[in-house]
Amino acid sequence: MMGPRKLSGPAVPIVALAEQFALRLGCPLMDMTGLKGNYDINLEWTADERAIPFFKRFVGPRPAG
Repeated sequence: MMGPRKLSGPAVPIVALAEQFALRLGCPLMDMTGLKGNYDINLEWTADERAIPFFKRFVGPRPAG
């Protein structure tokens, strides 16, 4: 399951998790964990929408700092 600030699923390989983050960040991301196997994941987060340009809701110039 994917949402704006959520990733979850059963039996997810780490490489697939890295691919999802790369898509969300809009830049390459390489899995260098060395972890094998599949993992049940349930991630939810709060993002600083001003710091990440792919969030469409931010309008206007970026604040200094």
